[in-house]
Amino acid sequence: LDELETVYKQKGISLAAFKNYLFAHDITLVTNRLVFTYFLEDMKSFFYLRQLYFEDQIYYFRSFIELAKNNPNTAILWDKNNLFVDLTDSKIKALVFEFDGHRLYSTPPTLDGLKEVILLSLTTLYRVLGKPRLIDFIDQRDKVIRFAEQVLRASSVQEVERVLEETIVNVERQEEIRREYEESLKQMKFFERRKEIRKAKANGKLTAATSSEFVE
Repeated sequence: LDELETVYKQKGISLAAFKNYLFAHDITLVTNRLVFTYFLEDMKSFFYLRQLYFEDQIYYFRSFIELAKNNPNTAILWDKNNLFVDLTDSKIKALVFEFDGHRLYSTPPTLDGLKEVILLSLTTLYRVLGKPRLIDFIDQRDKVIRFAEQVLRASSVQEVERVLEETIVNVERQEEIRREYEESLKQMKFFERRKEIRKAKANGKLTAATSSEFVE
């Protein structure tokens, strides 16, 4: 146990520059089993991601990419119960990872593990055994389905990263257009504004909730 604690601390030093690993504050042996104890204040379980809008989820997916890119050096347990959302820095963190004297067994290839955690975030599934059905998705908008399909087709971690970054750019561009449009509405007279809102809602540019702010 003393030797394991020593190499665990050394691993912590080597991972000091990374923000996607959570370190135990205590390691003990209980009936020949290694037990890690963690402080989980300000942490949420993996399933917290399912409560977020897709436009917010994608930024957390960057953490999955970072874990996958470093997986050859520090393998993690690609399991939903091993991943927590840290609300203090908006990153995903892995609890169990490999270090000298503590090997991980039966772990999937990095790309498969990466794809699974992304798809689990987007669906109501608890295991991904194939291509999810439309009904499995929490948010069934076209852009979400298209993103999931591109992730599934990706042949490397780098390709998943490219798909994610392109999606983030598109989402941010759409958000900028929406803000500019809403700002232009504020400059209109009341009746012009109502006419423009009806037109925008018909074209899907503005939600009912948002439009009510301008009508009032």
